[in-house]
Amino acid sequence: NSPCWILMHMVTHPSHRGKGAAGLLIRWGVEQAEKDQVPAYLEAGVMGRPIYKRYGFVQIGDLLEVDLKEF
Repeated sequence: NSPCWILMHMVTHPSHRGKGAAGLLIRWGVEQAEKDQVPAYLEAGVMGRPIYKRYGFVQIGDLLEVDLKEF
C-alpha cells in the first residue's frame, strides 16, 4: 500500500483521436506522479498499450476478467 498515481478511464472522443489529446492526458498524469515522487500505474487493453509504451510505461502483468452474468 505505497502511495502512487493510478491513471484511470483515459479516453478521447473519436473526433479528437490522432490529434494529441491522449498524449496530453498521459503526460499530465505522469507529471503529477513525478511531482509527488511516486510511481504511476494504469490498466490498458491491447489496443491502448502501444500509446502508453510510447510514454514510458512497461507491462508488469496481465489481468483476467470474468463475465459474472454467466453465473
